[in-house]
Amino acid sequence: MKFGLDGTLVKLKLEGEKFESSLPGSLIVGLAQYQEKIYRVYQANRYGLNTRRKLTPEESRLFEINVTVKQGSTEIWIKMMADALGEVIRTMPADKIPFVAITVTGIIAVACCIKGVGSVAVKQAFKTKRKALADKKAISKNELEKKKFEFLESTVNTVIEAMRAVSAGIVESGPGKVKIDGKTVTTESIASIAEDLIPEKPETIEDQSVITGTYRIQRVTLDFKNDSASADIFDVESGDTIRGLVVQPKHLSDGSYRVLKTAQDQHDVKLQLIVTKRNDRIHKAVLDKIL
Repeated sequence: MKFGLDGTLVKLKLEGEKFESSLPGSLIVGLAQYQEKIYRVYQANRYGLNTRRKLTPEESRLFEINVTVKQGSTEIWIKMMADALGEVIRTMPADKIPFVAITVTGIIAVACCIKGVGSVAVKQAFKTKRKALADKKAISKNELEKKKFEFLESTVNTVIEAMRAVSAGIVESGPGKVKIDGKTVTTESIASIAEDLIPEKPETIEDQSVITGTYRIQRVTLDFKNDSASADIFDVESGDTIRGLVVQPKHLSDGSYRVLKTAQDQHDVKLQLIVTKRNDRIHKAVLDKIL
């Protein structure tokens, strides 16, 4: 596979009685999921792992894949253009370039999925990388380091999902023979490798604790329907943000809500919270009292 700022090109050929200048429905779905994974890698690297921000039309075109089906057989030319990326880098402030480098690395990994469909070596490389990141995350000494490995782990898992989506699309279309850039790959090997890459579900460990700290109130929103409120707060000491802090109905009448609203973007307040964590990540935080 060739990849650079001039784009990526892969030739995928499906042979069989029912393949004649057409694109099977299952492969259409698989390629659509593959495209979505490319965008997800870009979004995570550009705007953060849990971002809800949508890509702009310009960003979508930057990593859009193009599929051409040739006459006479289902011979698909998949091209992902990244020509505009060079111009983006040339016009970008120096302090912003590192994220682009990470993004391109992630996109290359996703692009390699199609090339790696049915490849035992590629499968093993992804499995090894996934395990190494999980091990490093487990022994991380601080929250910042742990978040870094979680981010990289998420990118690798997205790449694996992309590979499995394309693999499923190929297998479900039922071709007699599959060729990727001229190399014959059996549907059996594609199916078995995709199955072997199913991510293991981590054990969920949940615990609840009471914590106190000084927080900056970033947002407070009243929910009239449920007679409650929520807030986004910033831990002044640790630098962590808690989004969706639950402000209970009782706090609407005891003056706590008013204190939070008044403090928003004005001054810090000391809070006691009841925090529920799942696998060391905050799942839910509830305001207990203002100290």
